Amino acid sequence: MSGEVNGCIGCHEDRLSIPSNMGPTPLALKKAPVKLNGWMGKAPKNFSFMEQVQPILDKSCVRCHDFDPKNRDKLVLAKDKNPFFNAAYVNLYVKKEITLVGGGPAPIQEPYTWGSHASKLTKVIDGDHHGVKLSAKDKEVLYTWMDLNGVYYPVYESAFDTTLAGRSPLYNQEIEELKQLTNVNIWDLNHHGRKLTAQISFDRPEVSPCLDGIRNDKQKYSRAVEIIRTGQKRLKATPRGDIEKDLVPCERHKAQLRKYAERLKIEQQNCSVIGEHGKVYDK
Repeated sequence: MSGEVNGCIGCHEDRLSIPSNMGPTPLALKKAPVKLNGWMGKAPKNFSFMEQVQPILDKSCVRCHDFDPKNRDKLVLAKDKNPFFNAAYVNLYVKKEITLVGGGPAPIQEPYTWGSHASKLTKVIDGDHHGVKLSAKDKEVLYTWMDLNGVYYPVYESAFDTTLAGRSPLYNQEIEELKQLTNVNIWDLNHHGRKLTAQISFDRPEVSPCLDGIRNDKQKYSRAVEIIRTGQKRLKATPRGDIEKDLVPCERHKAQLRKYAERLKIEQQNCSVIGEHGKVYDK
């Protein structure tokens, strides 16, 4: 409400309560608020795995951590896109190289139990991992990514509307057919508790691990590759938001963005009038 004042008493307390007077005034309340200077001194922007994390992996990790048909247990950190994310993102999660809260509601987390402090990846990049040395800037990007709870997409909006999770370039019947052809449960890639590593590469269809069991079956193999290439073509024609600047949202999300822009404009107008001690009434 206009004129209401609240203090920073904690994220999990009643916003209308006040702290009890238990002692001297905290140091933070004895000085004016500090203006945020931006992460790494830059203007605020959306965090993107493909734009900020993947280039580090491409530069320092992929030469040893690419798809290997002779060793499917190897951690794959390649950028190849799959139905929902990319190979590196899925495998870091499934291989438990990162410790995150995950999606959806979660209980209050104790300090240092998730994010960069709790993740195995931090120990790897801080140690001597086969002589690989990351710059201080690259390390900070990786720490920040983990402490942001391991985000992938920089925006909510997507190019797809009717496909699984709004991200998959394959339709449900194509995913089901691919499952039947390969005997690999591709649907598992859409579960929060996923245990399946990246099985599809839209960038390099032939290296897709899900094809391993049918490489000697010419008919099944050809059809499976054809389905994966279909997804590859759709992603090329309609980027889904892995890279923010390439995204063209679907019509439903375009309508949502227009609605939000209109509401923001009204809110800004209302705030301006109230700031000048005026009154605004809903129409």
